[in-house]
Parts: sequence; C-alpha cells; structure tokens
Amino acid sequence: MKPNRIFPFVLFLFSAPVFAAEFRWEEAIQAYERKDKESPPAAGSTFFVGSSTWTSWKAIPEDFKSIQGVNRGFGGAGMSDIMQVMDRIILPFKPARIAFFCANSDFSGFKRFLAKLWENDPYCEVFFVSIHNAPVREKSWEVGDRYFAAVQKLAESVDGLYVIDIRPAVAGTADKPRESFYREDHLHLNRQGQEVIIPIILERFAQVEKENKDWTKLSPETLKEKRKTAGIP
Repeated sequence: MKPNRIFPFVLFLFSAPVFAAEFRWEEAIQAYERKDKESPPAAGSTFFVGSSTWTSWKAIPEDFKSIQGVNRGFGGAGMSDIMQVMDRIILPFKPARIAFFCANSDFSGFKRFLAKLWENDPYCEVFFVSIHNAPVREKSWEVGDRYFAAVQKLAESVDGLYVIDIRPAVAGTADKPRESFYREDHLHLNRQGQEVIIPIILERFAQVEKENKDWTKLSPETLKEKRKTAGIP
C-alpha cells in the first residue's frame, strides 16, 4: 500500500500563515496619522479628499486657510482606497465639509462613500469637484463627463451634496484644456491652473453657505430615509 502523500500537503496549506498585502498607500496614510497626532485638524475644517489632484496640491492649507483646508489626498487613490482608510484619516475628525475629487469614475462607489460618511456624520456637506479633463486623458473625457452629470443629477435630490464644475475654467478653444495650466505630465494642474480654480471652489462654498439649509434641522433618521429614497445605500 502506497503512503498517502496528499494529506501532509493539504495540512500544510491550511496551517501556513496568511499574510495580507499591505495597503499600497500605507506610508502616506501613516504620515497623516502622525501629523494628526501632533496637531489634530480643527473642528469645522474642510477636508480635501481624493486622489492625485489633491495629493500634488501641497499648498491646500494655505490656499484655503479661510475655510481651514486640510489635505487628505493620497497617491492616485481610487474609490475603494478612500473607503478603506476613511475610518483612519477622515471620520474621526468630523469635517464640516468635504471637497471630493477622484479621477476614478465609480458612481456606485461614490454613493457608498456618502453612505458611510453620513452614517458617521449626517450633516457633513460634500462638494463633488468635476474631473478636469487633463490632456493626457482625452480618451476618458466622455466617461468623466457622464460621471459628473450623474452626480449632478443625484445632488438635485440629496440634501448636503453639491457639485463644483471646474472644467470651463481650464478649457481652451474647442473645449480643449489649456496646456499652460498643466505640469509636464499633462495630468496634474500646475500652480497657474490651481490659482484659476481656487476662487471657483471658494465662491461655491460661500454660495452654499448663504443658501437655506432647512435640511440641517432634520433628524439623522429622517435624513437617512430621504437619502436612501434618492439612491444612497
């Protein structure tokens, strides 16, 4: 009778330790955590949450000092990346508002982000900033435009959600983006491009601040039901 060589192999598979892959932006997240421990964001801050457009914008705290701007962009984050770390670098601080920019066009993921955010703080305002149609991504402009249109429509029926369209500000002739507003990679805004959209973002914040906000008087339960009816899971 031949010895059973299969059983020891199966036993090895089940007994071998399983190592989880490290989060690809872990170094950046830990840097935020260290900074937050030394100097926590002030109450009522505005968090700039998302991917590389914010990541590369190092002057956010200075450019948006009037609204207590806090940079929470990291790497080329996708929606799943943001969802994975929002418990660590966003939710504990209960920002008054969020400026959201993520080039990853994931509408259902964005709605899940809203649900998780508002479960923690139903009165946090979210401003969805349009993807700015970078020259190097011309093939995906149409996808980004459809994404913005979907969020814009959602914002019409969801309390606390707003949109900021920065595309016209960086568009040149025939709706082509101005090369002079971009870095050599033709993807990220340079300082000139950033300075163009700063007043657009601030003006939109100020405009919303003056609007009637009866929704902030609603109970968290009522808000949750209203948002669920509008499509927030």
